[in-house]
Amino acid sequence: MLSKRLASTVATGLWVAGALLVGQALHVSVVAGEVPITAPAPVFYTVAGVALILVARNLDAHPSEYLDYVSGPDEDGTETGEAPDAEPDAGFDPAASPLDDEALENLEARERENQQE
Repeated sequence: MLSKRLASTVATGLWVAGALLVGQALHVSVVAGEVPITAPAPVFYTVAGVALILVARNLDAHPSEYLDYVSGPDEDGTETGEAPDAEPDAGFDPAASPLDDEALENLEARERENQQE
């Protein structure tokens, strides 16, 4: 069985190949006008492209499954991306804000005005 990461990589390649085949069929028949849309070449390109897209859709992992695989628990049991000493509701940190002191004061004044209304 393929790993989820490898299956997603293969599925992405199949998506691209299928899109290129459908695009080639449209280009040859509609844009360039070299052959009619019902000629064997554009029909084959379209059918093959749609088939590759369907295979890729069935092969690709659902994003939630892939994210669980990528960001699962570490060896020590904590979830990836969580800082061990981080508090979920630590509050506002003015040092991390892109606003300067004057802009923060204006923002707080507007918030007070909105609360009074």
